[in-house]
Amino acid sequence: MKQRIRLAATDTTINQEHNREFGRAVQAGSLLTSAFAGLIKGRKEHGQVGRLNKRLLKIQQMDVVNRYGERRVVQGDLSLLAGFDFFQKSRLRTNFHGAIGVDINAAKGSGLVQIPVFHPREGISYEGPYTHLMFSAGLAAVDFEREQTVTHIVRSEFFDREEPVTTELRPQLPEPVNVLLVLAVGLEFYKVVNGEAYPIGGQRSLSLRIQYIHQPGKKRACFPMHIKI
Repeated sequence: MKQRIRLAATDTTINQEHNREFGRAVQAGSLLTSAFAGLIKGRKEHGQVGRLNKRLLKIQQMDVVNRYGERRVVQGDLSLLAGFDFFQKSRLRTNFHGAIGVDINAAKGSGLVQIPVFHPREGISYEGPYTHLMFSAGLAAVDFEREQTVTHIVRSEFFDREEPVTTELRPQLPEPVNVLLVLAVGLEFYKVVNGEAYPIGGQRSLSLRIQYIHQPGKKRACFPMHIKI
């Protein structure tokens, strides 16, 4: 059947509408980045903001409810955020080759990250001068409409690179919420000297990836390279 096309009931130009939608995607990206500020640790990478904004704009363009210029990120498929690495030069699957089990219990406002046992000599490809490594997990409730976030971050112990590693992390929100839930997994490398841990620094020593998405009313999405529990 041929699609019926109607004339837009406005005098605004297509550039104006595009700018409004782009601004809304940028705002959503800033909110998402701030939700995980405790894991990003102030580190910046060239192109990071642009990559996130581009993905959110694509999600926003999937909105079939609102007219052009008024489309919303929450009406798109936010599962496309799964697998987004905040640091392109230090992607999690580049530094770490083991399995990651993940889950979100929206009714309880909780997340779960499980790292099955592996040995760093086989599961880690990072070549910096590290002696220890640490995993982290952050569960964020992101309300794009009200521009609010609530995040809980948990970190593992420091693991010696010469010993087998396994851990389980359980971030827990103060209460269940009916908004987007985002579970991110991080990996950072350290050098321990006389009992004190120092971050290695550099562009490849910190990985952070959105691993699992729970969007109310939508299908859940887990990054496909790893395990959903």
